[in-house]
Amino acid sequence: MKNKKLWIVVAVIAIIAAIALAFSPRHSAENPDNKPVIKIGAILPLSGDLANVGESAKNAIMMAVANANKNADNRYYYKLVVDDDRFEVKKTVVLANKQIFSNAVAAIVGFASTPGLVVAPIADKHKVIYMNVGASDQNIAKGGYAFIHWTMPSQTTGRLAEFFARKGYKNIAIISEVDAGFSVLEKALAGAAKNAGIKTKTFEINPTEKDFRPVLAQIKQMKPDALVVGVWGAQLPILIKQYHESGLTMPIANTETFSMAPDFSILEGAYFSDVAQSPEEFNARLRGEYKSTASDFATGNFYDAIMLMVKAFETAETPEEAAAALRAIKEYDGIVGRLTQSDNGIFQSDAVIKRVTNGKPEIVEE
Repeated sequence: MKNKKLWIVVAVIAIIAAIALAFSPRHSAENPDNKPVIKIGAILPLSGDLANVGESAKNAIMMAVANANKNADNRYYYKLVVDDDRFEVKKTVVLANKQIFSNAVAAIVGFASTPGLVVAPIADKHKVIYMNVGASDQNIAKGGYAFIHWTMPSQTTGRLAEFFARKGYKNIAIISEVDAGFSVLEKALAGAAKNAGIKTKTFEINPTEKDFRPVLAQIKQMKPDALVVGVWGAQLPILIKQYHESGLTMPIANTETFSMAPDFSILEGAYFSDVAQSPEEFNARLRGEYKSTASDFATGNFYDAIMLMVKAFETAETPEEAAAALRAIKEYDGIVGRLTQSDNGIFQSDAVIKRVTNGKPEIVEE
């Protein structure tokens, strides 16, 4: 009986010691100053159709975390937990719960509207900061712990509609994938075009559609001044190929998503509105330090998202108060320029107009 009690005492002491170790500062080569550790999660499409975007975003996040940890004045050591959701929402939900409960992250950075709409309420419920890059749907930022770092559709579509008006366009066709983000962009563009005196007609397509010829035939009869293409990933090269095969010649345009194209040569001559860009110096450094960087899309935004969260953790009295500290940041000079946060938790920067020339997107209007 005495031996049994002794073993129980020993077991209790071991459990207490394990818990204390888990929440104590870690002394290691990575964390030589023995700072308290704050874990930041990242859920990105590291495989699948958007792997080039996800891998490059991961690299920007890694660079930001590395730079934060080089700052001797920071109170915390930041550790990154990265997971691949293949841009599949069911996996995103599983990984968000895994990062919150198993990895004990204090914050998560994610990508795009559809995953963001499911992760934001989970993070908010468990008081974990969630910062989404690339989301067009403002509903993501409704909770007290959820934020967006992206230029909203009102700016990107407004710039494109103004560009169309200056070109003298009166009639625009829109192909829009049935997706939360594209739906927001389509509605915003239709509204902005109407305000500019431009008529629009939208053709919705399924996210798995591969035969665009029936829709393109309708557009050919419509004879629009321009065609706005609202698809991405594997669908984009298929649609563009069928566009040329259909004998269509009207200009192609887009809001935001052309920046993710793995091959810009298929978009030669196309115009698109985009969010503010990271400078070439940053892009070159990222590609130099992280050789798997294949896209410049939103890398500066992902970098800034991490640095905004780091600033919040460092200025808050406790990690639990970091969400309030993040909401209190109204202006921030980041990689993509001056960011402003309104009362709705959205950090925005300016939109630009680009044209693909010689296989490379170039800014033609700032």
